[in-house]
Amino acid sequence: MANLILQLAALIVGLIRPKILLRWMPEYKRSRKFAALYFGLALVAFFILFGVTAPPESDVAGTSEQDEKSKQEDTAQQAVKKQEEKARAEAEKKAQEEIARAEAEKKAKESLETPSQQQAVKMALNYIDYTAFSPSGLIDQLVFEGFEQADATYAVKVIRIDWQEQAVLMAQNYLDYTAFSRSGLIEQLVFEGFSNDVATYVVNQVGL
Repeated sequence: MANLILQLAALIVGLIRPKILLRWMPEYKRSRKFAALYFGLALVAFFILFGVTAPPESDVAGTSEQDEKSKQEDTAQQAVKKQEEKARAEAEKKAQEEIARAEAEKKAKESLETPSQQQAVKMALNYIDYTAFSPSGLIDQLVFEGFEQADATYAVKVIRIDWQEQAVLMAQNYLDYTAFSRSGLIEQLVFEGFSNDVATYVVNQVGL
């Protein structure tokens, strides 16, 4: 733009005082005609070069559309990220609430238990950590330890134990100790207090 202004100014001055502006030219060329020709051609050349180097309107429009598209994509990504963060926060909050609820239920249950029941529960868990038991076998063990039948039954009822898993562990313990036939292992598990269905399932699991 500055070059254009200079060219126009030179053209105007050349038309008014060509001898001053064209003093480097021979005397016969210091005229308005040569000034108009010289600076006119310079202006034409400037406009041609400007037209070649100026970015096409379509390119400018395309760049603008691309920028707008990028902004929209960024906005969409930010929205998705916020939704994910919100969902994660809600999931964490729900998990904390579940933990708090379970803890509250545990405390409420403990507050209703008699001291003897609480001790029976603790001993039942200790035995389960030590070796495998059936429900009836664990009750008998607690009674053997001196607990009342009711307290022993209560303890076995309230602890959360996968008794089928206990049967599998017991079967594996027996097989580690000595050899068994299929029917012999089923009978042994039934003797320990497991149902015939559970014993049969377990024997299938251990591969007999």
